[in-house]
Amino acid sequence: MNKESKHALLKEAFTARHYQSKLIKSISDIVTDDDTIPDIADPEPDTPKLYGRIALLTGHNEKQPGAWIKDPSLRESEFTFYNKVFDIVIDRGLDNVEFKRFNRTYGGGYTEEINRVYKEIDEFNPTFVIDGHFNGGGGAYSMVMYYQQSKISRRVADAMSVPFANAFGLRNYNIEEGKESIPALISGENGYYSMVKAKCPSVLLEPFFGDHLQSAAKVADLGHKGYASLLVESIKLGLSVILSD
Repeated sequence: MNKESKHALLKEAFTARHYQSKLIKSISDIVTDDDTIPDIADPEPDTPKLYGRIALLTGHNEKQPGAWIKDPSLRESEFTFYNKVFDIVIDRGLDNVEFKRFNRTYGGGYTEEINRVYKEIDEFNPTFVIDGHFNGGGGAYSMVMYYQQSKISRRVADAMSVPFANAFGLRNYNIEEGKESIPALISGENGYYSMVKAKCPSVLLEPFFGDHLQSAAKVADLGHKGYASLLVESIKLGLSVILSD
């Protein structure tokens, strides 16, 4: 056996740990005192395989579209913005994950709109529900909200909040000491009913303020495709939490 063949076999043996028991005898037969075992980096930890069904609920409705992104190059409501972003997420997809977008229809008030749309969502039988929003009022912080009494939804929201806060350079209320209770929705707060209607882990996105100038500029810079990519990275983290629970 030449030196190149010997080196290749050694590398295979020390990299593929699950084959070592089968290769050890062969290695012992060919290794001499003059051989140098190649440096092998530790293998990457196994990444959990993601799977499931994710309901993407667009915030607000066509007639009452919510807050607005106020950047000269991107002026869109929550309803319009998330419909576009969710469609990009669906088009790109994730292996073994099924996405479906849902829209509230106007009429009867918020509670009735949520009741109607959740009949459709329940038929989809999702693993996870994401209610897409952004805030208004000029604030300079980021958060992903959840039903206060759902421990799993809190862990999902906390995980999903990190990519958004980092990308926007904003304070993250999910993990900031003294602020972490704010994303926990309680009865009577906006978005609460959507979270309690879900029969699975659910979160309500509020990662930026559309009328905060720097945040609006960042969204415009990302564009719908860039924001969709950011959302997918956030979804991966949230889904990993659910599947490891």
